[in-house]
Amino acid sequence: AQSKRARKACVLGCWAFIREFRLVGRDALAMVELLVMHRMQICRPSLVLLSALLLVTRPAVVEPSSLRDVPVTPSPSPFGAPPYVAPQPYIIWIENSGVTTTPPLISQCHGCDCVQLFADGFVANGGVLDRYKCNAGPDSIPELKWSGFEGSRGKYFAVTVSDLDEPFGVGAMRNRVQGIFWAANIPGDWRELSAEKVAGGGGVIIGRNRKGKQSLEPICPTRGRHRLRVTLWVLRAALPGLGPDTPYAEVMEQFEAAELAKATVFAEVLPDEKGAAASLLSLHRVAHLRRRAGAL
Repeated sequence: AQSKRARKACVLGCWAFIREFRLVGRDALAMVELLVMHRMQICRPSLVLLSALLLVTRPAVVEPSSLRDVPVTPSPSPFGAPPYVAPQPYIIWIENSGVTTTPPLISQCHGCDCVQLFADGFVANGGVLDRYKCNAGPDSIPELKWSGFEGSRGKYFAVTVSDLDEPFGVGAMRNRVQGIFWAANIPGDWRELSAEKVAGGGGVIIGRNRKGKQSLEPICPTRGRHRLRVTLWVLRAALPGLGPDTPYAEVMEQFEAAELAKATVFAEVLPDEKGAAASLLSLHRVAHLRRRAGAL
């Protein structure tokens, strides 16, 4: 009777030890084997029975011993408004507003700095604002803003606007890339470009367009759909060798050689009705002159 009571006490004590320390699966079996190895002869038959019970009654979820004391962040409660903060939180659950942030491209970054271009004052709904088209003034400057590279000493900015489909529009075989505006040596502490900003000084160089003006050439295609590329350049240093009459191809070469990062925005422009009519009239005049020259 005394031996029976001792075996019962041994099993109950072992079971209590296992529950107290949340031993499950292999950990519990290891505990049983440890007790057997210590020559607890009086408990041996009962411990063998306990081992069999542990193998049969496996827990529904086996919790790894290495994660036993790690706090778990529950999923958001279906009741109550977010944000929901769990005790000892590792994750904070918040409501998704639907707004996403597009990460910058590799070309927009240099080191830990990235540049972002905001062309709302020049491009809207995928097209160019009307004040920059056929009726643009002689002192027109594209209004651009940007962020990034704050506090970067010795850095300069530059801007280029190119027509990728000059002169016949998208798909024509004899097209070329035509520069219609460029500005260089924009100080590193500037965060915008506009006619008022340029007029205030700062050493900015504006390229001369085909009409002989140091400004944006009026965007007035006469045929086809034209794609415009607006690029903000971050340059490692100023470019003192540039002047208003420097060819556009040479300007691009120097920008690319001094480039640290750049951000680009695209727009599309369709022919203006008045511009198309004027172009058609000029073509008729050219054809008429050719016929007259042939008759002579």
